[in-house]
Amino acid sequence: MFIKQSVILNAIHKKMNYMFLLLGALSILLIGCSQSTSILNYKEIDIGCLPGLIGSPVRLVIRNQQEYDALLITYFEETKKSYKELWGVTTDEELNKGMPFKDCDAKLTPIDFKTYILLSHYAQGSGCTAEFNKDVQMDKLNKKVIFTIDVVEIGSCAGAQLYRSSVLISRIPDDYAVDFKVV
Repeated sequence: MFIKQSVILNAIHKKMNYMFLLLGALSILLIGCSQSTSILNYKEIDIGCLPGLIGSPVRLVIRNQQEYDALLITYFEETKKSYKELWGVTTDEELNKGMPFKDCDAKLTPIDFKTYILLSHYAQGSGCTAEFNKDVQMDKLNKKVIFTIDVVEIGSCAGAQLYRSSVLISRIPDDYAVDFKVV
């Protein structure tokens, strides 16, 4: 009788181990299939001539027209004022002869903010050439969007290359944060 109970208990133990192994594999499979991040489609956009934004490490999340219009004041009018003081000029005509205002019309590219939001991100690289690859992902679990620029530096030249990427993504909920990364 003792041997029979031992055989039965041993069989039950093996089945329980098999069930735990199966549950573990199923859990891993379900967790892997229910990732909280997904790739977002984006459209690249040239937002327009804003000299104060050139080379600036500012990261922008623009959700409405009012915020977008404020860029003209912050990155055009205020920069123009600073350059006038720096260069000792008084008129826009004198200022427009020099960079970065030459051929700058101070118009923003129209955006439909009912459909999109604007993300603008800065990166720099060095080398003879540099590639700036973009990726935008949504993390629904943590309520955030991650905008990444992957800098691929090619060659050993010393010149720095500055890059600003501005993209439109579909509207996201207002409570979502945006993280910017350069790798």
